[in-house]
Amino acid sequence: MSHPPLAMEILRHFPSVDAHDVECLGNAGGFSGACLWKIGTPAGRLCLRKWPQAHPTEDVLRHIHGLLLHAASNGMSELPIPLLNERGDSIVRQRGTLFELSPWMPGQANYHTSPSAQRLSSAMTTLARFHTAMRTHPHHGEQSGAGCSPGIAQRHDKLERLLHGELNRLATAVADSPDPEIRQRGRRLLEFFPRSSSRVLQLLDRALPLQVTLQPCIRDIWHDHVLFTGDKVTGLIDFGAMRYDNVACDLARLIGSLVGDRKADWSAALQAYTTERPLTADENLLIHAFDQSSVLMSGLSWLQWICVDGRQFDNQRQVLRRLDENLRRMEHLCGSA
Repeated sequence: MSHPPLAMEILRHFPSVDAHDVECLGNAGGFSGACLWKIGTPAGRLCLRKWPQAHPTEDVLRHIHGLLLHAASNGMSELPIPLLNERGDSIVRQRGTLFELSPWMPGQANYHTSPSAQRLSSAMTTLARFHTAMRTHPHHGEQSGAGCSPGIAQRHDKLERLLHGELNRLATAVADSPDPEIRQRGRRLLEFFPRSSSRVLQLLDRALPLQVTLQPCIRDIWHDHVLFTGDKVTGLIDFGAMRYDNVACDLARLIGSLVGDRKADWSAALQAYTTERPLTADENLLIHAFDQSSVLMSGLSWLQWICVDGRQFDNQRQVLRRLDENLRRMEHLCGSA
């Protein structure tokens, strides 16, 4: 079997890895711009990841690797800890691009096809254990402590910009899109937006000044990044968006992606999480603010990327599926006004 030249070039930096099968997966259905290869070896499968050039930087990626290693040392077996190359480094820089090699995590991201109370509880307690481990990282105090949530501030600024001109420019770009399916979904999203924007802005106004605990958070923890084997989470993947924020950003992202607007499941998810890590009243408010602002604006972000920035995605059907999911939640948001 012929092996992809770029993958083999990187694998030469790992002389102890005996690769007998190399499969290029492209972006594997993701949207970050990363490229993945599945590597077969006698000791088990590995994942070779080429990070997009825009992010993360080498220093940020090295810090992320340190955080994952710390969590693993605190008993978390669900994390893809990068292997060390011949120089004892977890990063290979080649052709101006960063690469990492890690174990291929077991399980499938199939909660939607097989939802259960046990699986939801496993997802939430796994996330809580990760957050707890991050609080004990030796360099945690350098960027953490009490402060306003950076994610809430970013969403507040984004919503203000949309309300003061950006929404009109986006509507024009959507109307000019050559893709009828994007135009159709875009029009509906833009019609829903004014019905809930004021209420979400008021919610963000309340959340913005809150002083909450800041710590390393995953920030892109959602359905497709949580792998199950049976009823148990056996893998969390894709930590490239990690930054310091309040845990509310991860909770809103994960619960919303798993259960949508089902109130009973939201309650069960939060109850499972708090068995491992209690939440304050301010954090509960932030969870609501993160979730509702995501519902309001995440679809518009897709429209911005496609219709204004001209970004292209390999899997058009997955993009449309994400827009349809957002539309369903937008309808619920407007109906609950």
